[in-house]
Amino acid sequence: MYYPVSVNHASVRCRQYYDIDQQAEQLENYHQQYQQLDGGKFKGTFLSCHFDNELALYFEYANCGLLQNLAVPAHYYSIALVLESAIPLTFNGRKFTQGSVFLLPPQSEITVSSKHAMNVCLIHIASHLLDTTELPFMPHHQSCLVDNGQHNRALYSLIGDFLSSLFNSYFDFNSNKQRTRFKRAMASIIDWHFSHDNIEHYANQVPKYNTHRKREAVMYAKALIDECLGYDIDIQRIAQQTHVCRRTLEHYFLEQTNMSLSRYIKIMRFNGIRRDIWSSERCISDIASTWGIWHLGRFAQEYHQLFGELPSQTKYHAQQAKR
Repeated sequence: MYYPVSVNHASVRCRQYYDIDQQAEQLENYHQQYQQLDGGKFKGTFLSCHFDNELALYFEYANCGLLQNLAVPAHYYSIALVLESAIPLTFNGRKFTQGSVFLLPPQSEITVSSKHAMNVCLIHIASHLLDTTELPFMPHHQSCLVDNGQHNRALYSLIGDFLSSLFNSYFDFNSNKQRTRFKRAMASIIDWHFSHDNIEHYANQVPKYNTHRKREAVMYAKALIDECLGYDIDIQRIAQQTHVCRRTLEHYFLEQTNMSLSRYIKIMRFNGIRRDIWSSERCISDIASTWGIWHLGRFAQEYHQLFGELPSQTKYHAQQAKR
């Protein structure tokens, strides 16, 4: 799906980004963090459409695989849709394909993993727009995958029609009537998705204990790893502290993030190094050593494979951007 960069309005913003962290900052109030997983230079597009403070639509394209962590703000519900992806995304450890939707209650935490290019939409709606008397209680961290064809098609259709009218200049953000009509249509569909019966039906399809245990184990292991990225990491010890055997933890990690533990450690180190090269005046070898990297020749080669440029080129681009 193509997002024309020419779209320009006080409530609509569309830009292309060549820096992964700059694009991550566009999803306001979600504390989003990106790690690049695929090789090559990053290129993305982010389109945001705001209907006052009550409703926002975010459309995001990225040309490479990403590991994303974010959290839904308090007093808002979110729904995620896959607009285009050749390979299913992993959303909180579950496969997420085009045609499905993910329901995200306030303050829920989300981990998204995509192996290749992705195109997604996130609907951000204030809780007071919904029929709060019908909204079920959804525990912290609980998200819900919905595969209902009829209601999902209605939501996808509404989003598709909106994009078409926006890019063809049929939708007038200055028209209070158009904005109100669209918000009501969106709230009506979302009310159904978050209804008691629907949440209960789809939540019961997931083995709650096992899913919760796997997610908690992976989250705890990530926290331990993130504290030790500058040192040699003993995966066996991480597994012991997580109270599972190494093989089980490796299985949980692969299921929840689509990557192995060792791959996760490498991705976190290399993305951290790239950010430090951008923000620090230190030499590359000093930066690499603080992240536990000592073999600089092999490091430069693997860095180039991941980011499409050498560390020295990243340093040059960072210096040029600061001028």
